[in-house]
Amino acid sequence: MKKYFIFSCFFLSCLSEIQAQKNITLRIDPDNARGGTASQIFDSLEFIPLETTKESLLGSIDQLEIVDSFFIILDMRGSHSILIFNRNGKFHARIKAEGGNRFLGYFSINRKANQIIITNNFDDSLLIYNFNGNLVNKLPYPQEKVNSLYYFNNGNVVYNFRRNTPSEPFDIGYSKDFTDITKYINKYDPRYQDDQYNIMNDPINFSGEPGSCMFSLPFDYTVYELNDTGIIRKYTFVFPLGYSLPPDFSTDSMFADKRAQYVYRDHIHSKMIWDINPVYKVGNYLLFSVLDLTLKVYGIRNFLYNFKNGNLLSFSRVTGDSSSFYFPFLNTTLDKVEGVYGDKIFTSLPAVRILSLSKDITQEVNYPQGLDELIKTGTKMNNPVIIQFRLRENL
Repeated sequence: MKKYFIFSCFFLSCLSEIQAQKNITLRIDPDNARGGTASQIFDSLEFIPLETTKESLLGSIDQLEIVDSFFIILDMRGSHSILIFNRNGKFHARIKAEGGNRFLGYFSINRKANQIIITNNFDDSLLIYNFNGNLVNKLPYPQEKVNSLYYFNNGNVVYNFRRNTPSEPFDIGYSKDFTDITKYINKYDPRYQDDQYNIMNDPINFSGEPGSCMFSLPFDYTVYELNDTGIIRKYTFVFPLGYSLPPDFSTDSMFADKRAQYVYRDHIHSKMIWDINPVYKVGNYLLFSVLDLTLKVYGIRNFLYNFKNGNLLSFSRVTGDSSSFYFPFLNTTLDKVEGVYGDKIFTSLPAVRILSLSKDITQEVNYPQGLDELIKTGTKMNNPVIIQFRLRENL
């Protein structure tokens, strides 16, 4: 009996390890994704206008992280700031990079200590701020040039390095003390790689599940789910031929230094998907955004994949109804899922879009107070509106 128990424990341990390491292939046909109405797709919806004052004004949301009491927002190029708002939208604090050429970069959250760990281009250290916007510490960078990072609650940190600078040809490095790299992951051939991989979006985002994050790079259809020790799962996306980059596009030497040119400058390639970012897991769903260069205002960009039944939903085909005050969202190439917290999902709409869309609504609508005030008295200069929603089951 004892031997059977030991064997069972060993078998379950092996099975758990196999399941944790499995690769998942997702066959995605954007043209066959279904839609619906807001009330069919969303179990709950809340519109949260961010307070607009001289101190709280922001340009754009380049990164959004959600904690118990706050929205923490990176406005990288507009105000060169990280802004902290209460979850009801009231302004709380600002962290600002003083000086025209100083930028605060992507950040991560130490949720145990209630601290923000910030990359930047003007200090040889990671900047550590509390949620009141006060600098509490500085920590030295590793030798490689950091593009982004994710902090795990056990103190481990994972870095994404810029491809044109590392001493070791790897995209990802782990550290236990922020400085010394203990493990490298995702090796590449430096002869054929370049800084074109370090454009657009933060390649790391919270996965939606405690203890893990997602990592993806442009020109690559594999998304990695990472925990504090390494890769626990790979998601490989397969698109129809008309949407797909050439095979081995991210590794073939013939495309070295030409990948961005291939994607950007030739209109023949404009439908090809060149980035999958961000990606989140919420229950049985995988939420992901893709980028191409068709530049259609109402382009098909944001999707939901159901792991249980293989259903694919396009948010651009979800129409607004009374539950969303007749506002559509996640339906243009400018939109994306910006954060996940528990079973809540977050995106945003600029005030100018809210004001424009409201003029076309012919139905009688009873807006909640904050949204009503924005529509009646706001201007295009108002801060964005955060949209918090929860998905229905069995989509």
